[in-house]
Amino acid sequence: MKNLLTFFLTFITFFAFSQIQNEKGKLILETNDTIVGSISYYDDFSSTVTYIDKNNNGNSCTIDCINEIILNNGIRYTTLVYPDGKDGKVFVQKVIESNLISLYASEENGAIYYYVTKGDTIYRLENNYLIEKQSMNKTSVNQVMKKNDNRKYSRSDNRYLGSLKMIMIDKPELFDKIDELKLNENDLIDIILEYNQGIISFMMTTEKAESKGITNWVAFGQYSHFDTYYFSEPTYGNSYGIFAGTQMYFTKSRRHSLKFSIGYSQYKLKKETKVGYGVYKRVKANAVVYDFEFIYEYIVFMTRRTNIYANMHIADFAHVTKYYDDDNTKYDSYTLPIPRFSPGVGIEYKSQKRFSFYCEVNHLLKASYIPLNFSFGIKYDIGKITGNYLN
Repeated sequence: MKNLLTFFLTFITFFAFSQIQNEKGKLILETNDTIVGSISYYDDFSSTVTYIDKNNNGNSCTIDCINEIILNNGIRYTTLVYPDGKDGKVFVQKVIESNLISLYASEENGAIYYYVTKGDTIYRLENNYLIEKQSMNKTSVNQVMKKNDNRKYSRSDNRYLGSLKMIMIDKPELFDKIDELKLNENDLIDIILEYNQGIISFMMTTEKAESKGITNWVAFGQYSHFDTYYFSEPTYGNSYGIFAGTQMYFTKSRRHSLKFSIGYSQYKLKKETKVGYGVYKRVKANAVVYDFEFIYEYIVFMTRRTNIYANMHIADFAHVTKYYDDDNTKYDSYTLPIPRFSPGVGIEYKSQKRFSFYCEVNHLLKASYIPLNFSFGIKYDIGKITGNYLN
């Protein structure tokens, strides 16, 4: 159980690049050829950009062949030669472009990193956290011996400040301002604009780019099969649930989402009932549940048509009624919130521009019942971004 939980936590916290999601635009190659169509970039295939041209032909090329990507929403991407990048290059979004100093952003493992270039010089702006040990000697009034107190301290190396000073070495009058900078986009833009003195050819902050993204909503319907009742009790017959709801993708990368659903479930159970003094027998019972469910989902592996995801069933607000199976007599009823924190994994296949099918294995912590707790369903994407999907 512990190993399974560790695996799931590792699985769900694996973050990836904020991709181009089948967006309209043009792809300018190193040969200066231009391809107009729908463009996708997935970091799961980090060296490949896929596209569908105006003739509806699908194709792909490596990032080595790309000069620039210009999307219809104004966002621009390019590649930088950087030794620590994948295959010696890093795929970046343009923030400021200038003949003097340019600024680029790249989302890597869930964090945004910034790159500055000047001519052939390139720096990745980093602020690393270091753990250091420091020895302190303490002497009390009543002690003759000194006690060695080894403690660990964390500090930031502020490496980005040195990188900015190196690239702006010809303007030392900016050094005092650099010393006050935080490693955030607004501060970086301010100092670079001051250095460039307004000489720029392009500018779009990632905040502006993100504001063009739309919170996407997906409607879904789902059938679930249960081999356990909530936390531990096994079922003995066909126990199932029917659910309908919406799914909200709340990040530009369209990897993170929350699912809200209402459902009807029926569980076949066995209950111990007293038939005499100290004598009990197990009888068949039914539990009928009407509930509102709250689930977090994260897409771990994403392609144009297929997503592999992990989810966490966080909680239910449920009304539960239990009946004896033989005479349908009610013996218990309650309404209350039920915390779940139950992980699952699934796969989704986009069959058309807005429709997709999915299946998943639920309640992974109940390892002995894998894969008997499962679900499958259909989704209809009502978000505006999907106007570009699978054209």
